[in-house]
This record gives sequence, structure tokens and C-alpha cells, in this order.
Amino acid sequence: MKVRFVVCATLIFMAVSVSQRAFATIYESPIVADDEDDLRSAAERGEISDATMQTLLELLADGVDLNTATRDELYELPSLTYADVDAIVEYRKKEGHIEDPSVLVGAGALTAEQLIQIAPFIVLSEAKPVIPIGGYYRLLGAYTIGDPLAPPAFFQAKLRGPFSLTGGLGMTFTRRRISSPYFDPTEDPRQNADVTGTLAARPAGYALEVPKFWLQWKSTKLRVVAGTFRIGFGQRLTLDNTTRYTPKGITPDNVFYVNRDLSGLCRYSSVEGVPVTELCPDELNRNITDDFKWRDPFRGVAFSAENLELGETARASFYAFGSYQTRSIYQYEIYDRRNCANPRDDQDDNCGAPYVYIERPDDPDRRLRARYATLANVWDELAAGGHASFSPIPMFELGLTGYGAMPRWHVPEMQLDFQEYARYPFGGPWGAVGLDGRVTAGAWDFYFEVARSFDSIPGGGGGWGAVQRSVWGKKKRELEITLRFYDLNYVNPYARPVSSPDELEGQRARDEAGIRIKYTDRTLGDFHVRGFVDFWLLPWNQGGFEGQLLGSSNDAVGGYRAGTMNMWALFRADYKGWDAFQPSIWFDYRNRDLTGLNGVVGQPAVGRCYTSIDGRAPPVFEGEPQLCIGERYRTAVQLKFAPFKRKLQFFLTYIHDFLSDLPDTYPGGLSQDVRVTAEVRSQPIPELLLRLRARYLNGDLYSPTRVEESLWTFVEVTWLGWRAFHVTVRYDTYVWLDERFRTRIPNPEHRLRLELEGRF
Repeated sequence: MKVRFVVCATLIFMAVSVSQRAFATIYESPIVADDEDDLRSAAERGEISDATMQTLLELLADGVDLNTATRDELYELPSLTYADVDAIVEYRKKEGHIEDPSVLVGAGALTAEQLIQIAPFIVLSEAKPVIPIGGYYRLLGAYTIGDPLAPPAFFQAKLRGPFSLTGGLGMTFTRRRISSPYFDPTEDPRQNADVTGTLAARPAGYALEVPKFWLQWKSTKLRVVAGTFRIGFGQRLTLDNTTRYTPKGITPDNVFYVNRDLSGLCRYSSVEGVPVTELCPDELNRNITDDFKWRDPFRGVAFSAENLELGETARASFYAFGSYQTRSIYQYEIYDRRNCANPRDDQDDNCGAPYVYIERPDDPDRRLRARYATLANVWDELAAGGHASFSPIPMFELGLTGYGAMPRWHVPEMQLDFQEYARYPFGGPWGAVGLDGRVTAGAWDFYFEVARSFDSIPGGGGGWGAVQRSVWGKKKRELEITLRFYDLNYVNPYARPVSSPDELEGQRARDEAGIRIKYTDRTLGDFHVRGFVDFWLLPWNQGGFEGQLLGSSNDAVGGYRAGTMNMWALFRADYKGWDAFQPSIWFDYRNRDLTGLNGVVGQPAVGRCYTSIDGRAPPVFEGEPQLCIGERYRTAVQLKFAPFKRKLQFFLTYIHDFLSDLPDTYPGGLSQDVRVTAEVRSQPIPELLLRLRARYLNGDLYSPTRVEESLWTFVEVTWLGWRAFHVTVRYDTYVWLDERFRTRIPNPEHRLRLELEGRF
């Protein structure tokens, strides 16, 4: 206990700092915005949701061009209201081109603080490039002391050429991906007597993957992209595979993600009576640096004709795309239709994911079985769609979006399909069509979208969804109200509208009716306040699914009951009266079942259970999944010290959570966890940036054996001396303090990272 007290006290008194924080009207809280690691840390602290983190990661990677971005694209920048965005657009029209973003401050379009906050996310295209060739590159590699495998790395490059051509390439060195699966005639012991064969794959090995590549031609109004791209429209209800908040159009894709956590080296299951401890005795507790991650976007050709003039005020835009993408999938998200008629029937062992055997050249007679593996290149998706919009006057716009997709599996000897909890619907082709629009009236912007999905799920076939978003905005205040409704059969893997963080069979926008209200205010003197309330209910029982599951459609076997109400509320206040010291405080409350409809007799909601509201699965007690209907209370304090501005800054965050948990174990049915994050940042000269950060996490103050307790520290040095060559060197140490991981290897973890980046 004394050791833990010393750790906490050391962190509290340790100097901390943060990169320039970005305040976002459309986002939940101020965030750290210099790099991907800063954004992930903000998500860990609960300041932003995972959805917001993904949006900002994409913005950070792509950049928002102040000279060409649309009104909605500019609105995605942190700290800007629609009034701020309109001021930027008006200045751009008047002056023709923005050479230096600081002129926006002098013109009154932005404040100096806002400019600093959006700086990490913006780029400036040249009006007339002197040299028609330019580009950007990034190379990143990571290594953990003791890794038995070579370090992973990825390389990104973008090139601008003559004739309005640009291109990009993204490649990564992987070591943990097993090969594409193929048919193995060996019988799966769970199969029906008249069915034989399962999947097999070659073991993981070193490989060079090239998942990202694109070539783009873009003129003033026309654009053609060939390769990998993202596309989205409207309120993200019909079609959107970006991570943007207000997408409109096509974006080339070249994004990779860094998994900061190590992963287990042993990925085999016990087989043929041989325990896993014998299959990999030296690897069982060893963790190594994971491969870098990426999302498979669309891959094909996309075309757009934007802002075409049809008269004095009328404008029209058209978009079309075709994609043939080879996709990977988590091994547990498929089933074999030869064995199983309904993947929702969890009582039938034949409906589980097929075994995946791994070749063993050194001992062919003693095979291994994969676990927790992603099956590479196991199916193809053929997709096509488009969007058309018409704006007779600037204050009104109407759009129509539609797409269709179908899967093709690579193992013809089996009848593979998606499990019901996978992102994609099982049964065959799917798609959606929707109508969206915008009306601007004074300080108000009204948006809506209505969509109908189509799928091949037996007894399903598709459903309806609707979103209406209203935004009232001034320079220092903004109110956003979003209404939404998604029926039980609205199954659309390319829908990403405003929705609750929980999922139903792999879909967030499903079986939900709700309202979300966001408000931000910078008119209260030195105080900046923001908050939101999200309330939603479940209109249908999630256990019956119109007779597709075991049990009656009128009960809640396997899911929440109809009428279940949920809430998420957040309030945050930041004091800006002093330059050298700026405190912040916020409160976060989440409740999974306000009505208590899913409670157990004699057992109140507080004390049942609570997993992270962003998590996908409830906990398992004694082998049976349980509905989590508990609550979480969070209080947090943030302190920022900047005695010498950017030359020396300190930053400190303390977070304390109370979570519903086992009533027989925890006082009042609430467990507690704490998180303390501290950072010192210094930029003594413009060319040199230094950072030191430490985080202490105790996931359960009452138990040293149940969840994580750790101390994570890193030091980072970045040289910014030349535009064509930035180098960042980083060293992390991660110490596991809880008793669960006393046998974890390595402990402590010593990690190294090298990043090279530049523009030319």
C-alpha cells in the first residue's frame, strides 16, 4: 500500500504538460491533438469517445485544406462552430487564397487560441506550385526488448505530380498474420455425420503487405480516384465508411493504426488432448510487439462531379463508385451453413465458428489449432453505389444515396457465412437507399436523412432508419440536437450515424430511438463550459428476433427487453482566466437500464455489472452471458501549468470511477478505479520537442487480482529542424503491478519506437 501511495504522490507532484489542446464543439471534451498516441490517451482518460478518436485520427492523417475544404469539412476541425466556418469561407471567397492561416486571426475569422487548436489538423495547398512535384512520407517502426521476431514497420507516402495528379502508397511489414485459409478434408469433431472438412492455414510468418494504394486526378469540379478510398454522405445513415462527422464525397485512403498494447505470442488452442501449455510452453506468457493495423476501405474506382452550375444559384453534384475488395475477418465471426441453419442458435455446437488448423511442417501428424486469429483474404466484397445532390438555392439541398454489396467466399468446398454478431449481415447480398437534405435558416442548420436497408437475413430483409440533426450556432455558442430512430431490422454495415455506443449483432445503429443534445458556451467570462445528454430506449425485445432465436419473440431471452431506457450525460468546465494555470473539471454519468426492466428479482441495478460502455460484450459469469444493466459515475480534474508557454508546460489529470459491480464483493455494489496521468513538455528551441509522460492505472481499488494495475512511462524526443526530415525517438517502460500478471513476460516492458517523417 505504501508503494502505491508513493507512486500516486509522485505522479501528482510530477510536472505535466500536453500538446496544444483542441476544443471541439462537435466533440465531447478538449483533447490532446499532436499525434495518434495523444488521441488514444485522451480516449483512455474518457475525454473523448472511441468514435471521436477515430474521426480525429483520420483528420490528423489526411489534413483539412483551408483553401479547398467544404463547409462541412471545415466544421470537423476542433474548436470551430458553423459561424467560425462561415467566416473562413467568406474570407476565402474575398481574398481568393489563404497563404498563411494567421491572416484569419487578423481578419477576425478566428481567435489566436482557435488557430493554435486547429493547427495540427490543417494543411494549405499552394495557389500555383512553383515545382509541380511534392510529397509526404512517414516511416514508423517499433520494438520491445526481448521480442523473438523482427520489429514491425509501416511506410506511407503521398506524391503530388503535374497535370493535377496525386498518388499514395501504404505498406507494412507483418509477422503475425496466418495465411489465407483453405479447405482441409479432416473432419471437425463437432460436425454432422454427413459433413466433412474444415479450414487450415499456413503458420504466421514475415510478409510485406500493401493494403493501401491510390491514384487521383482532380480538377476544380471533377475527381477520379483509382485504388483504395473512403466515401460518405449526409448524416452517415445510408453510406459511410469514413470516420468523419460530416462526410461528403470521396477521400483516398492511406491510414494505418498503432496498437500500443503488446499481444500474446502463443495463439494456439489445445488440440487432440494436448494442453496449450505443451504446445507453446516457452511462449504461453510472453507478449510481443503487435503488427500495425489498418482498415480495409473500398478498393476500385470512384468518380465525382461537384458543384456543377445549373443556373444563377442552382448547383448539383454527382458521385459514383465500384469496389472489389478482398477482406479479412476474425476467425470467430464466420460459420459453415452445411452444419448450421441459423447462426443465432447458440445451443447448437455446429453453429460455432469452424476450427482453423495450422500446418506444422516439423511435425505433420500433430497439428495445432488457431485461436484469436484474423483470417487473411478469406472473402471478396463486390460493391457499387452513388449519390446525387441538388441545391436550387444556397440555403437548401436535397440528396439521394444508394449502394449494394455481395460477398464471395474463397473456400468453395464449404458454405461459409457471417455469424450474427459480425459486422456484415449473413444470408447474402445487402444494401441501402436513402434521402437526405439540409435547410439553413438564419443561425439554424437543419439536416435529415431517411434510409431503407436491404439484406438476405431469413425473416429480416431490411428495415428503416431516420436521423434529424439541428444546429444553432454563434461565434462563441453552439447547440446541437439530434433525433434518431433505427428499427430492429435496420442492418447496414456501412451506416455510421449518431447512435449509442452499444451494439446489437455487430450493429450500433439498430433497435434504438433517442435524442442527443450538445451545448458549448464561451461567453461566460473566463469559463468555457460544454456538455451533452444522450438518452435512448430500445423499442423491441432483443431476444426473440421475430422467431429467429430460441424462445418467443415476446420475451428477452438473449437480449434486453423492449422499453429499456439508457442515458449518458457529461458536463465539463474549463477556466481560461490565467495563461500560466488553467484548471478543468468534468463529470460523466452513464446508465444502461434506467427503467430496471432487465433486473433480477432481489438484485438492484446498482451492483449487477458494468463493462465499458464502449465495449462489445457483457461479462461472463459461470459460463453464461449476463446483461450489464449497471451504472458508472466518473469525476475528473485536469490541471495545466504553462509558466514559460511552449518552452515549459505541465499537465495533470486525475480520474476516479465508481462502477456497478458484484454486490456480494463490493460495498454498496460499486467497485472503484483511478487513473492519474502526468506529463511535462518542453520546446526550448523551435527545432526540438521533448515530452515525458507517466500514467498510473488501478482498475480496482478493492482487488489486486481482478483487473489491471500498472505504471506506464515514456520519454520522447523529436527533431523538427528540417521540413524534409523530422525524426522522433521514443522509449516506453510499462510495469504491471497487479498480481494477475506476476508471470507475464516481459514485466516490465521496455519498448522502443523510431519515426521518420518529412515533406518535400
